[in-house]
Amino acid sequence: MRILRIIPTIDPEVGGPSNSAVNQAIAEANAGVSTTFVFTGDEASARSTSRSRRRLEDSGVRTLMFPRPRWLSTQAGLWGVSLPLVAWLVRNVRRYDVVHVHYVWTLTTLVGAALGSVTGRPVVLTAHESLTRYDIDTASGSVIKRRLKLALRRVLMRRVDVVVCASPLEQRDSLQAGERGVVIYHPVVEHPREDPQPEPGQPPFVVGYLGRLHPKKNVDKALEAVAALPDARFVVCGDGDARYRQQLVSLADDLHVSDRTEWRGHVDAEGRQALFAECHVTVMPSSYECFGMAGAEALAAGVPVVLTSSTGIASIVADDDSGCVVPRPEASVLATALRSLQDSSPADRASMRRRAITGATKSLSFDAYGAAVHTLYLELCTGASVSHDPAQETPIERLTAAS
Repeated sequence: MRILRIIPTIDPEVGGPSNSAVNQAIAEANAGVSTTFVFTGDEASARSTSRSRRRLEDSGVRTLMFPRPRWLSTQAGLWGVSLPLVAWLVRNVRRYDVVHVHYVWTLTTLVGAALGSVTGRPVVLTAHESLTRYDIDTASGSVIKRRLKLALRRVLMRRVDVVVCASPLEQRDSLQAGERGVVIYHPVVEHPREDPQPEPGQPPFVVGYLGRLHPKKNVDKALEAVAALPDARFVVCGDGDARYRQQLVSLADDLHVSDRTEWRGHVDAEGRQALFAECHVTVMPSSYECFGMAGAEALAAGVPVVLTSSTGIASIVADDDSGCVVPRPEASVLATALRSLQDSSPADRASMRRRAITGATKSLSFDAYGAAVHTLYLELCTGASVSHDPAQETPIERLTAAS
């Protein structure tokens, strides 16, 4: 079985979707799927994606990076603008059994889905939150942009056979009547740990944040919550708009927690593991996250997570009791959750860390994703229902049609 995956860029600085897409391709290759992964790039991204491309190729995934226009290269990368890539797709789509596209509002997705449909290939879409009501109705920011997205959605979904959703939350908020979707959690755990990340000593109680600095992430609320915890430290890993970052730094000054807050900027895989090694808990107070990659990576390291119920992995955290799920991203609510963890005994926190490892291995492993997506491809190509391995039933929801 030959799978063609198409994504605008795998640059890790774009955020979680690029990282999760790389993990997905590796996971399906580990499951015996022959995968070709195509994307755009320039000289800068050739350097920044070298590690990801090496991981893919070492796993047997064929990678092809096509040049994009030099003018507005960064934006062209986000939109997947590359005429050489489009020309290659026209010539080669027929060589594959399934076309798997990533994102929604991109040239690579629209062209890939159209060519797959025209040539009779099943088209799978991983939308990375782009089909959700939050993205279309809230994040659009203007009536014109919302209407454009709705128009593009109608065009695209005529070509898509099934949407792979990263959580039940994303499936609920993405599909319309008659559209088919399947829930397969993103693969996060490639090599499961036998033991959780050892907890650092106390004091101080260290709260970690990993992710973009964006208003929807509510980092300001996390700052206010940490300010309410005497002597707690806050380590922030991530970057974003310079103006917003300065607003957060100013807020830390106003709250008198600047001496307890560390701004590390964007970190690589080693930097993320360094964060998990020194924090007692991570906080993820987003207004909306269809999955929650940063929280999932923390769980995989055995670090408890405080996150909102509007986060895709909240059901995993609640079911496994591997952190705290709060109903809304308010500073007082976050502070209460963080304080409960701070005041719990080392033995209780150690037990929570073990549950985090167990839950992440069960629901967020490369093996679970690979088995599930392989089964999906077989069902699409043969038209027959293929039984799932019962061991994989927890992280997988069966293929369903929205009513």
